[in-house]
Amino acid sequence: MAKRIDTGNPIFYRMQEDFSEAINDTVKRMLRLGVNEGKVTCTLGITLIEEEITGSHGIARMAKTPVFEHKVKTAVSQGIQVSGEAQMRGTEIRLDQDGNPIFSKYGGQMSLFDEEQDDDTD
Repeated sequence: MAKRIDTGNPIFYRMQEDFSEAINDTVKRMLRLGVNEGKVTCTLGITLIEEEITGSHGIARMAKTPVFEHKVKTAVSQGIQVSGEAQMRGTEIRLDQDGNPIFSKYGGQMSLFDEEQDDDTD
């Protein structure tokens, strides 16, 4: 008899145990560090592999068999954030002859000492 996929299936017990352990460890770490934010994520990768099986009547056929792989990740945030922005006025980004992105100066007059002489006619 076919069964619906359900996280209560014994095949997912290890994932549930790992997830529960990660939740408890994260809360302990938060309390120990005096941090108010934490995160626990669980991802489940599913791969279907084809293999030959023999049915109940001795007839071989191809079947898709699932492989489940889980990953549990924890993070405890201490509220530190660093950010920045760089504006490059007078510079454009474009592709060179090989299709690679490059910076190119535009506008204004370039001196003889500038490393790259570009035309604005490209």
